[in-house]
Amino acid sequence: MPGIRVSDIKTTIQRLRGFNASLTLGAATFALVACGGGSDGSSGGFIDVGTSEETATIDITFAPGLRGPEAEPSVSELSVTDNDAIVINSRVTGTALPGVADTASEFELTYTPLVDREVLIVLSSTEAPNLDLEVSDNSLNSEQSENSNSYEVLLMDVDAGRTYTLTVSTLAEGGQFTLLLTEPNRASLGLTDTEYFVTHERRGSTLCDSSPEGAYVQQTYWIINWAEGYISDPDETLNFTSVDGNAFSSEQTLDLGSVTENFSLTLDTNSTTGVVSGNATQTRTFSSGEFSQCVTEIDFREGQVKL
Repeated sequence: MPGIRVSDIKTTIQRLRGFNASLTLGAATFALVACGGGSDGSSGGFIDVGTSEETATIDITFAPGLRGPEAEPSVSELSVTDNDAIVINSRVTGTALPGVADTASEFELTYTPLVDREVLIVLSSTEAPNLDLEVSDNSLNSEQSENSNSYEVLLMDVDAGRTYTLTVSTLAEGGQFTLLLTEPNRASLGLTDTEYFVTHERRGSTLCDSSPEGAYVQQTYWIINWAEGYISDPDETLNFTSVDGNAFSSEQTLDLGSVTENFSLTLDTNSTTGVVSGNATQTRTFSSGEFSQCVTEIDFREGQVKL
């Protein structure tokens, strides 16, 4: 997955994050410009469309090899301090300092692979509420995972002999964290037998009262369970509301009083190649504020079942 961190894209993403969406398949993805109304930050306002009906499911059989390795390889358990070097198949524990005002704290580790390979990186913490993860090299290429909690996942290609800096950062409270650097496998992600890890690129653009109000590009992932009929990311899970062959749709409505949000997503899957493609629309209607309605159209590209 190529790095997409360009200054103008980063600035736009930061602007869009000013409008926090409770739906995380909506969060970093569908975070919009602050265009009136507000959110209490909880998911309690969701109206589950069609909950009285049985969840729609898809009986899909993927081509051999798309699942990837099942078991986690043997890993070394280590404690690390800032600027330590780590190696593949390591689970390390460190402590992130709290951010100060608008300045994020940063805890850096380095990794220099001996061979070209794909790696899985998983960051988690039960103490720090909102850690972010960035992996960069000295060529200005980088990958980021910046969810609304402290569970961050990156699956990426690395080059032999190139040194990568893994940066754990936060603007909030600090605390102990665990970072796993390993060969890609399903066990490290805690996937059930019918769950699949799907990477993709999201491209979104927003119109508020028909005027352009922002756009973004983001590399991220879903966990999709076709057999049980749901799609999730680190913060939210949506049931399939309808299916057609290997395609499914999910719909949700969120009522926050001054803001009503309607969200619909449609994805199709090629069981031979593991390619997943589709789009989504998020419409927010405001009873007060600068705008009466904001509509975000999202295009999902390069979707791929990886594990």
